[in-house]
Amino acid sequence: MKKDTRNTLIAVAAVAAVFVTAYTCVIIYSGSSVPFYTIESGSMMHSDRSKIGVIDTGDMVIIKDPSKVCVVTYIEGHETGYEKFGDHGDVIIYHHPGGRTIIHRAILHLELNSDGSTWSIRGLDEYSGTKTYGGSDGAYTGTLTLSGFGYDESKSITVNLDSVAFKAAGSGYITMGDRNTMDDGVLVTDDMVIAVAMHEIPWLGCIKLFLTGTNTDSIPTNSTWSLIIAIALPIILLFTANFLYERRKQHKE
Repeated sequence: MKKDTRNTLIAVAAVAAVFVTAYTCVIIYSGSSVPFYTIESGSMMHSDRSKIGVIDTGDMVIIKDPSKVCVVTYIEGHETGYEKFGDHGDVIIYHHPGGRTIIHRAILHLELNSDGSTWSIRGLDEYSGTKTYGGSDGAYTGTLTLSGFGYDESKSITVNLDSVAFKAAGSGYITMGDRNTMDDGVLVTDDMVIAVAMHEIPWLGCIKLFLTGTNTDSIPTNSTWSLIIAIALPIILLFTANFLYERRKQHKE
């Protein structure tokens, strides 16, 4: 076997080993055999242009199994300073009763009290934002309203704590997309939660959307160009390095 061929095979094997090791580590970290999730909608975007650190259409996120995460809601994160993807609280992925898979921010967590008529809401007692509610701290009832919240402090949300469907569920999250003006209208119970979004991989999900023809018109233009540059730049650098190496070798000869 020629020396150049042997060196090439060694390099390929080394690169493959690095990728396999990295992917295995991500799976272990995630607790899921499919540790990546592609963003297909724009409900979490903060503007019409993609931005690193915010979940945009065509991004990909590394997820974690919900059993490995203690989900922090928006109102809890608001008081502690905890943020994910440009705003307070965690972002969860769940099965909507309508059959869709949704990725939205957990705003609050409701827990029906033993009396069957009032609710405990994690972190609401300490929440310093604008809120109105019925009942008393730790025994909420009637209508709960939060206003002036969200990344741009323009959102409002009204929750009917007397909802029969909510009481039948017993506990769960009220969720909302960062760009949306209404909550999802359901109480997201623990068994509905698929995963928790942990880290963003910008633009990479665009490849899947283009290949499947899914919501391609919703992909921000700067995401497409950023992806092209991100793919092309390493290739250009590799060819440049190889060219310089060959020239240096020729000079030595």
